[in-house]
Amino acid sequence: MSPTVTTTYYLTETNVYGCVNSNNVTITTNPLPVVNAGSPVSVVLGSSGQFNGSSTPSTGVTYSWSPTFGLSSTTIANPTVTPTSAGTTTYTFKVTNTSTTCKASATVTATATALTSSITGNSSFCAGGSTTLTANTNGPSGVTYQWTKSSTLTGTYTIISGATSSTYAASVAQYYKVKVTNGTAFTTSTPGFAVTVNPLPTANAGSNVNIFAGQSATIGAASVGSDTYLWSDGTSASYPSTSSITVSPAGSTTYYLTETNPATTCFNNGTVTVGVLADPTITPETTTTFCTGGSVVLDESTSWPNTMGYQWYLGTSSNPASASAISGATTSSYTASASGYYFVLVSASSTLTDMSAGTLVTVNPNPTVSVAGSPICAGSTGTLTATSSTATSYLWNN
Repeated sequence: MSPTVTTTYYLTETNVYGCVNSNNVTITTNPLPVVNAGSPVSVVLGSSGQFNGSSTPSTGVTYSWSPTFGLSSTTIANPTVTPTSAGTTTYTFKVTNTSTTCKASATVTATATALTSSITGNSSFCAGGSTTLTANTNGPSGVTYQWTKSSTLTGTYTIISGATSSTYAASVAQYYKVKVTNGTAFTTSTPGFAVTVNPLPTANAGSNVNIFAGQSATIGAASVGSDTYLWSDGTSASYPSTSSITVSPAGSTTYYLTETNPATTCFNNGTVTVGVLADPTITPETTTTFCTGGSVVLDESTSWPNTMGYQWYLGTSSNPASASAISGATTSSYTASASGYYFVLVSASSTLTDMSAGTLVTVNPNPTVSVAGSPICAGSTGTLTATSSTATSYLWNN
């Protein structure tokens, strides 16, 4: 007999004498509680979830959960569940009506996944920079981080002080790990993540150099591998994309070089200044036209940025090709006493020289004079006669 509703049963009894009697009994069928164990729970190890059991009726009943491990309580409808190992556990939620003792149950699962972590980010950067490493985890927002580093993949990893966020700016070549902790009992550590530092190109623009106006200079250095080169002087002027270039600036100019390694995209900058020296200038201290026996001091009067060498020349025309070096005339001044065009060759180095324009010095000859006279007696007078083909005036004295 298993009635599903309240039922009255009737009994008729007849004995051996044919006598009949009857009776009845009513069986009351109490309803079972309606039980709902709630939705399944999924958490990461170290985290907690909550079951949300319910029943009808919700009063006059008692609750029990099984198994009991990981539960904050086994006698409430909504206990907290904290799994202690990865996997899925099925829990049974039983409800008992205290007035009828009728019971019913339902099941729900709690699934725990292992705490995982990984590192992403650029594994290399250019010297002087850094790369941001990011710790990725399936843990909740409350997990903690600790970054460590080592000079070798399998070496001892030391704690990086203060590196306790989900990102870390690595500025040196090392192997990096991050330890992720969820709660107090569950941690995971990533494999070593190698970070390398790519060197910058040298960007050798060469040494500062001086030239004279109208001359040229080659700046830069030998090319390196497949590196690319970009030159600029700060204006819109364009230059060859080579490691060295030849320039002829009108005035002192600074050149800027950017060298890029296309394999690493690292670049570096260099500068070089090409100074343009003024042409040497001859300044006479006095007139350059004088008589035989006179002279004039010629000075090379340009102000130079460094010590210069000098060599004076004397020529027959304003063309320097007509001139010859004057022996021993190797200072910045020269005393000229002969007619001709004087030049000075100024040398900043064995390869950096410049010749001045010619300065004309004119030496006029002195007049040639002959004087004639006849002997006289005392108390008499005589006549003196001066004869010259070049004299224009005469002054007598005794």
